[in-house]
Amino acid sequence: MGIGFVYVYIVLSYIGQPSIVDPRLHSLSLYMLLAVSILTIFYTKRFHINHYLIWYVLFLAISLFSTTYAYNANVALAGLYSMIVVLGLAVAITSILRDSMDIKNVLVCFSLSGFLLFTVLLWRDQLFVDERLGESLFGNANIFANLMMLSLICSIWLSLYSQGIKRAAYLFIIMTQVYTLFLSGGRKYILVPALFFYLLLILKKDADGRNRVIRYTVLFALVISSVFWLIFSVPLFYDTIGYRMAGFLDLLTGDNQNVLNGDMERQYMMDYGIDFFKERPITGYGTDNFKILFGDAYGRYVYSHNNFIEMLVNYGVMGFILYYSFYMFLICKLWLMKNDNSKLRDFFLAFMICLLPFEMGVVSYNLYFIQLFICFGSVIVLQKTPKENKKWGLPTHAYKEQF
Repeated sequence: MGIGFVYVYIVLSYIGQPSIVDPRLHSLSLYMLLAVSILTIFYTKRFHINHYLIWYVLFLAISLFSTTYAYNANVALAGLYSMIVVLGLAVAITSILRDSMDIKNVLVCFSLSGFLLFTVLLWRDQLFVDERLGESLFGNANIFANLMMLSLICSIWLSLYSQGIKRAAYLFIIMTQVYTLFLSGGRKYILVPALFFYLLLILKKDADGRNRVIRYTVLFALVISSVFWLIFSVPLFYDTIGYRMAGFLDLLTGDNQNVLNGDMERQYMMDYGIDFFKERPITGYGTDNFKILFGDAYGRYVYSHNNFIEMLVNYGVMGFILYYSFYMFLICKLWLMKNDNSKLRDFFLAFMICLLPFEMGVVSYNLYFIQLFICFGSVIVLQKTPKENKKWGLPTHAYKEQF
């Protein structure tokens, strides 16, 4: 029963926008989810601890401590709110999860929620706008694109490990989500699912237990070639994402002729961020203080759009190592897992690897669903490793595999 509240919260995270559904319903679904999780913990008398929760509590503690020396303590304190929500969501949802089937169903919910949003926008004639899709609807096209990207990677994984009519349905859903992402103009939100798809292919084994790396690399190259052809050849797509991709490629090659102002500004953010880091390399300037430093120096108060820079400037080397050491830990744990019939190991291993290039263009340490997926990866590690359950004081049946 509790898992239903998780589904409702996810769906309303997609459609709980003023022009679609009353946003207060989204807030209400969050409060109800938290309440149900508390009741679940009291009823079962069991609190599911996993590596992610321990790591994020430590990270939150460092963030709280940083307010004592922050460049702007008020900004550092305000920045803690979103991190507390992240931790609360992770605790709430993992307390409700019963087994790996629940995690798979949550991924299905993400996939279908993205398709539902596409359907609603098409039905309400809000799919084609004179700006990047999601800019007005969500207040920021990148917020919209991030949600659709998560839906797309779930759909890709589900299509690869489904058969018959289900696979056909997910392939259709993938086409709608790729189409929607093209209209959003989010370059990294297209490139990351492409990398995710390739990683899943090379992790996938055939009936003989072999990885067909060459075959799948050729298939991936054909898919990517088709995507780039669409982006640069179809006027509708070129006007939303094609010209932005061209500017990004020019920036990489050093040809600044078509580089967008936003791309140049992000380059400035990196340059300024490295200089800030050099001035206080050990402890940094405190939670969320990059935007204050950059604003005072450059005149625009905005976060860095780069999680690596954000970590170095806000938390210094100490915070950077704490944060990314968990990524490396989880990637290694997932890589070493064997005989995972659920294939969730492949999903979260590919996801964690994709986060590394993705975070060169986004600040994700306080993004709810990105962090939730990391938490799910940690749950899978515990579920598949009874010795780890015992180590952390969990009953070996805390997370059961049932498919």
